Amino acid sequence: MAKKVLAAAKCQHCIKFLNMFSKLTEDCFDEIIQYINDKNTLYSFLLVNRLFCRKVTPKLWSEPFAFLEHSSPVLIRTYISCFSDKERDSLYNYGLKIKIKYKPSLFSYPSFLNEFDFWPLKTSTEEWVDSLSSQAHSIVSIRLEDTDLTDVSSKGLMMCSNLKTLELLDCRTNDPNIFWEPFVLNSKIRLSKLTLVRVPINPKVIEIILKDSCMDLEEITFDKIVVESIPEILNILKSYCTNITYLKIFIIKYYFTQKLFKIIPSFTKLKSLIIRNSRLSFGNQFDKLGFCLPKSLRLFDMDLEISAFTLKRFLLNCSSPLERLILNYSVGFTNEHLEVILKYAKAKRNLKSIGFTYRSLPELFIPSFISEATEAKVKKFIEIYDPDDQDDCLF
Repeated sequence: MAKKVLAAAKCQHCIKFLNMFSKLTEDCFDEIIQYINDKNTLYSFLLVNRLFCRKVTPKLWSEPFAFLEHSSPVLIRTYISCFSDKERDSLYNYGLKIKIKYKPSLFSYPSFLNEFDFWPLKTSTEEWVDSLSSQAHSIVSIRLEDTDLTDVSSKGLMMCSNLKTLELLDCRTNDPNIFWEPFVLNSKIRLSKLTLVRVPINPKVIEIILKDSCMDLEEITFDKIVVESIPEILNILKSYCTNITYLKIFIIKYYFTQKLFKIIPSFTKLKSLIIRNSRLSFGNQFDKLGFCLPKSLRLFDMDLEISAFTLKRFLLNCSSPLERLILNYSVGFTNEHLEVILKYAKAKRNLKSIGFTYRSLPELFIPSFISEATEAKVKKFIEIYDPDDQDDCLF
C-alpha cells in the first residue's frame, strides 16, 4: 500500500513538473537541465517527448561513462556506429574482431563528449593485463605494436605455454636484454608465427625461439634489425624451420641474396615470399631466382628495381605456378613490364592477379609510365589490385 501511495505521489509530482516546464522558454529549459545530475531523472526525461529527449541527450552523452554503474560495451558500440565506413574499416584493419552493424543514429553522440579522462583507461588496461596471468595457458596469440618495453620483462610470456603467435612491431626499449632474458632461462614456447619488425632483439634468444619452434614454425617476418643482428639467420631457418609457408624478409647485402637463393629450395611448403629492400639491385642475378623458387609458391612480392627484360627472364625460369605477383610501382614500371606479365599469364594460365606497392625513398624514385590502354588490356585477363599490408610501412 505504501508503495502505491509513493508511486501516486511521484506521478502527481511529475505532472506538476512537466506542466511547469511546458511554460518555460528553451533557454530556461537548457539552463535547468545543466543542474540536474541525477541519472534516473535524466533517463526518465528521455521518454517524455521529443523536446525532452533532444535536450537531455547532450547532457547524458557529455560524460557518458560517469553515468554508468557497471562497465558496458554498449557505449563503445554506439560510438563506433557513428563512425564513417572508412573509420570503421581502419579499426578492423588494426585488429578489431567484432563486426559492428551500421545503424543510423538519432544523434551525433561523439559531438556531445566534453571531457575524456585517459587515466582511468590506462589503469583499467593495467588491471586487464594483470588479470591475464590467470588465463595465461589459454593465450595463443600476442601482438605488441608501438609499445614501450623499457623495464618490461617477458617473464609473463613464459607462462603462456600454448602461445602460437608472437608479433612485436615498432617497440622500444633501452635494454633489450631485460625483456628477452627470461627466454634464455626458461623457454618452452613453440611458435607457428613469429613477427619481429623495428624491435630491439637479443640474437641468442631469437635463435632459441627458432630452434625450439622448429618444424612448428610456419610464418616468419624479419626486418633489417633481425637480419643484421643474426648473420646466420638463413642457415638457422634452413636447419630447423623448413615447414615455413610464409616468409617476409629484408635483404641487406649482395652476399645475403646469394645465401637466400641457396636456401629457398629447402622450403618445399613455402606459399608466400615477400622480399624487402628497395635500395638493393639484384642486377642480372634476379632471373636466376626463378630457378630457386619451390613449386609450392603461389605469391611472390618484391620491391626491388627490375627491368622488363629481367622480369621476362625471371618468369620464364620460374617453375612455381604463381597466382599473385606484387611489384614496386615506384621504381620505373612501364607498359613493357605489363606486357611481359600479360604474356606470362596467358601462357601459364595460373596468374590470377597482380598488385603494386609504392615503396621508394625520394632519391631513389623512378617515374612509372603505364598507358590506360595497356592497363585496360591487362585488366581483361587478370585482376589488378592494391595489396593491403598495414605493417609494410615499417620496413
